[in-house]
Amino acid sequence: MEAGVVNRRVRVRADLQHRVRAIVDRIPIDFGGGSSAAKALILAELVKRGRGACSVDIGVYRGRSLLPLATAHASLGRGRAIGVDPYSSAAAVERDAPELWEQLQQFASTTDFDAIYVSVVSLLKSEGLTAWSEIKRATSHVGLMEIADEGVEVGLVHVDGNHDTEIVLHDVEWALRHTVPGGFIVIDDISWRSVRPAVERVRQNSSLLFARVDQMNDFAVYRTPGGGRGNDHIRIALSALNEMGDSRVSGKLDT
Repeated sequence: MEAGVVNRRVRVRADLQHRVRAIVDRIPIDFGGGSSAAKALILAELVKRGRGACSVDIGVYRGRSLLPLATAHASLGRGRAIGVDPYSSAAAVERDAPELWEQLQQFASTTDFDAIYVSVVSLLKSEGLTAWSEIKRATSHVGLMEIADEGVEVGLVHVDGNHDTEIVLHDVEWALRHTVPGGFIVIDDISWRSVRPAVERVRQNSSLLFARVDQMNDFAVYRTPGGGRGNDHIRIALSALNEMGDSRVSGKLDT
């Protein structure tokens, strides 16, 4: 490969990494969630190395996953990030985490979901990502059905919606059916008891590439059958964090 081509790819990757980092630094993290810089960079790298035309973000909230995904699609010049989130107090109620019952109920009843939805749409517009993204304001049962009916080729699914066991299982079953061979399934909050059955379901026929549980992260990356082992994209993202001075890059990388 010619040196000029290699240098161009390095520049493009560096530009993407810095833009993703700049975007997530603008979006707050609160009790409702939000991807860390590490996770955002990994999601962007997975899109760039993926095979499907589109990525699906279940549980958009403030957009700390959707915007990095859309940014990666814009960098590629193809595909789009499709977010699925009802932005509804009723849909935000979770019952399968009794240890967090009070906090979850307060979050669902006091959060202004309409305002958050408007802020995400506005941010997508200001970042020039409207053409590379779409938000289906619906529950995952409805939104994922619409995506399937549209025949969209999906290369990555990020599962971070309602954490009740039945709902998470529904979301990962959809991901297993609709993600292209060699595609990626990223599951958030893998340490939650209500999420563990979904993690076990994905582990039955997908390969674990990366798992990370610390103060800022709680997620795992799986690759569906039909693709190579290829962990280079994750190594690149973690290296970028090291270069940017982020010390929170420990994790389990299966090689």
